[in-house]
Amino acid sequence: MLRAVAHTNPLPIARVDRRGRRPGSVGPWGIIGLLLGLSLAQATLGQVAHAQEGERPLMPAPPPGGSEPVGPASSPKAPPAATDSRPAPSQPRDTVPSGARDSANQAPAPRKAEPTETRPTGSRVQSRKQPTQSGPRQAQADAEFNRWRKAQERLAQQQRTAEYRRLLPQVQSLAGSNDRPAIERLVSEITGSAILDPVSKRELNAPLRDRLVLLLCGEAVTALAAGQTTAGRMRIIAATNAYGMRGEGAPGNVVGAIAQAQAKYVDAAVGLSEKAALAGKYDAAIAHADRARTMLALLVRSDSPEAELAKRRVAEVDRMLVAHEVGKTLSKAKRAEARNQLRLALFHYREAQRAGMDTQQAIDRLVSQKRSPGLEMALSGIVPGLSQLTHNRLLAGSAFLLATGASAVGGVLLNASAEERYDEYLGATDPERAVELYDGIWPREAGAYALIGTAVVLHIWNIIDAYSDATHHNRMHFQ
Repeated sequence: MLRAVAHTNPLPIARVDRRGRRPGSVGPWGIIGLLLGLSLAQATLGQVAHAQEGERPLMPAPPPGGSEPVGPASSPKAPPAATDSRPAPSQPRDTVPSGARDSANQAPAPRKAEPTETRPTGSRVQSRKQPTQSGPRQAQADAEFNRWRKAQERLAQQQRTAEYRRLLPQVQSLAGSNDRPAIERLVSEITGSAILDPVSKRELNAPLRDRLVLLLCGEAVTALAAGQTTAGRMRIIAATNAYGMRGEGAPGNVVGAIAQAQAKYVDAAVGLSEKAALAGKYDAAIAHADRARTMLALLVRSDSPEAELAKRRVAEVDRMLVAHEVGKTLSKAKRAEARNQLRLALFHYREAQRAGMDTQQAIDRLVSQKRSPGLEMALSGIVPGLSQLTHNRLLAGSAFLLATGASAVGGVLLNASAEERYDEYLGATDPERAVELYDGIWPREAGAYALIGTAVVLHIWNIIDAYSDATHHNRMHFQ
């Protein structure tokens, strides 16, 4: 049967129109229509999705007669629909139709709409409700927050008061004791407390730091009396730091104890510096003097009699050390001058002059040794090697003098011999003798020219050497 159907219904033959297209093919207008249909379908699907999200399309305004639109919202079986607070696009927000006024008199007033936020989404406008909090709820939240904050402040104040009452007996017990490690531990605990406020910390630490300063100054005085200057200096520095952290309002006995300990250390350091200087240990003397000057800068009472005495003693030891340094500088200058290191000697002489010594004569003597390149060239130009011999360059001066003189004398003698043979050649009658005399003239003239040229070259070399030696001397010793 299938075969019969196949034979009775053969496949149709494909035909084309005049433009070469099949009858069922899609042309350019068909493609454009297809694209427009797809765009319309996409817009329709977007509106459907927008309605599913809860956004209902705007209803037209009711007619002036007051009749309501027919639909699910007007059916008696359907629940009352929510009133849309947005006005129609053709009416202002505050304009209400007459029919709507009649219905408003019969039905309760709609609830005030919440604010909305409108933002563009693609080709349409999408609205989203913003959650807002009413005025009474906001005031209630602010009141709760203020109550919580005040409760936290009361709790913190109670904790500070409890901590202060806990530490106060310990402070009172240690304020008159001599247990320095315990005082330092309690000061560290109070300073690092996270509960106490700065005012409470300062009130609790003040008597402890006063007692700590007194104990450190007493230990420093004892160490200085025993000759332990390093230990005394360390305790004085610790006491000065504690006094600085104590701030203003320290008792007079605390300030007096620090001033006394500092003055005693300065006196001890100056004494050690003088002893070291007398023993020839000037490095140790300078170190002790530097420590004394450092402590002098830390004095808490710079106008006290002890401070004035300490300043005078430091000034005396400074003058002594300066005199020693000047003496060392003069010794270095003299040694450098003896080794012909004129620039180094001039430097040391000027250093001593800046320190207060009268070294102008030595400076003038060194400066007078500066050479003039022109004068040196003139000396060597007059006599070969004279400039070198003047400045104790005996080998170079003798070589230039002898070589230049020998070359010049040899050239002159050979030239005289050539002249003599030429005269004999002119008066010769024997041909063989004349030829012999003539052959001996040219070698003698060539030798004379060579020696005279050598003498000229040596003389020029001698002048250049004198100039270069003078400039090198000045550059090495005076620049």
